[in-house]
Amino acid sequence: MSNPTPILNNINAFDATKGTTISFNIIGGTDIVRSNIVYIYDLSTNDLICTHLYISTESIHDLPPNTDPSIVYASGKSSADFVNNKNYYLQIQTFTNTAGTAGGSGMSVAKTFWCLFNPALSVNAIPAAISTTSYNVGATYTTNITDVTIPVTNIIQQYKFDLYTATGTLVQTSGNIIGSGEQEGTSTTYNITYNFSGLVVNNSYYVIVTTTSTEGMTVSTQSNTFTVSIETPTVGAATATNNSCDGYISVVSNLSDEYSADINKILVKRQDTSDTSGKWLTLYSQPITQASDMDFTFIDFLNQHGKTYRYALVPLLTQQQGDIDVEIEGGYTVSDDVLSVFDGVFVANSNGSQKLKAATEYGDLETNQDVGVLTTIGGKYPFVVSNSNLNYHSGSISALIVPSDFYTSGDLDRLSIVERRETIEQFLTDKTAKILKDWNGNIWLITFVENVEVSFVDDYGMGLGTLSAKWVEIGDVNDQTDLQQTGLI
Repeated sequence: MSNPTPILNNINAFDATKGTTISFNIIGGTDIVRSNIVYIYDLSTNDLICTHLYISTESIHDLPPNTDPSIVYASGKSSADFVNNKNYYLQIQTFTNTAGTAGGSGMSVAKTFWCLFNPALSVNAIPAAISTTSYNVGATYTTNITDVTIPVTNIIQQYKFDLYTATGTLVQTSGNIIGSGEQEGTSTTYNITYNFSGLVVNNSYYVIVTTTSTEGMTVSTQSNTFTVSIETPTVGAATATNNSCDGYISVVSNLSDEYSADINKILVKRQDTSDTSGKWLTLYSQPITQASDMDFTFIDFLNQHGKTYRYALVPLLTQQQGDIDVEIEGGYTVSDDVLSVFDGVFVANSNGSQKLKAATEYGDLETNQDVGVLTTIGGKYPFVVSNSNLNYHSGSISALIVPSDFYTSGDLDRLSIVERRETIEQFLTDKTAKILKDWNGNIWLITFVENVEVSFVDDYGMGLGTLSAKWVEIGDVNDQTDLQQTGLI
């Protein structure tokens, strides 16, 4: 009993001195295939050149190099008849025993193929240290076809450049690029290139280049390891001071005597000392065009009560790479640690904050999720379905409006109360993102929704009023992207 005739897949060109793996399919059949035999013929003469037995239950055939003793050459034929730069065709037959003698299937339809020398591929040498965060990696490909009369080119059909860290993590890829590159004159040598940008200073990398030819031959090669080494400036440390009354931290830069024309900006970065990832959050960018620009004060309204922070002033310089200007960070000089503590509840954005302390109350805090409950006819229990990753808080806040200096003067001046109420109303209804934080350590990135209401106190002649507003959470207060997209940094 035998199985159906196998169906050969296309056979890519291969180097006869290296061998290749041939794959096929079997549709139907009940017996286990334990071996297969390939028959290789000269396309120009139809002469049988050789056969080869391969023992496997898989639908593959590993053909060894042409000089391997397991290849059986036909009478009068030898490895000199199975060589590169020639065209052949191949058929395959499967068997139910390992000897290739029992349960033979029919002979497959033939597939033609070329034997060609492997193309030569090399990556152009990259300096061990490069002084740029963008680099154009080049590679040279040679078809290695020695007989110019054969009707194939074996040039590049597509290629790919992959950038890895020195530890083997893929960080960038060109993806498959269709094309053959640039030919060197009329030779069989072609040059291909790809530019990697966004390389990190002091990181080490290597590149793997992979090409696939018009005849389906795939080769890969790896570059040397290189390090991005750029001399970047470092400036002095900031002075960070906590303001417990007004709920912010001031970060002061006095660096005018360190001015350099190479510095385009100073970044203010913050790190939470309890964050084991060591992540730095960029809070502010100060443009630098003259020495006096290096003296400035940044107010961090996005601080959370109970956290210990450190701040870094990081110089930024611009490097021209080709026709593109690339910004490169300098060294990090870190401030002393500062504990963030304050009294009351604050609603803040990047430009200021409003303190709420008198008779301040929260409404119920809700954690919102998208969950549906579906019942079925005759079913005892419902199906619970969630089709999204929604998970956010919402709530409300109310507070008695008093003058800004009430906590020091105790004065309930009526005109001051009206001015303060109008200021808070405008602040809460300007339709921008806010930070809501309190002295318990709660902090949310929010926007206010619906109407802001004021309930006046009749016993005080409507001079005092309690303001209330509803809010929803719109992002993560510690996420760089969320803070940028909401305009808070």
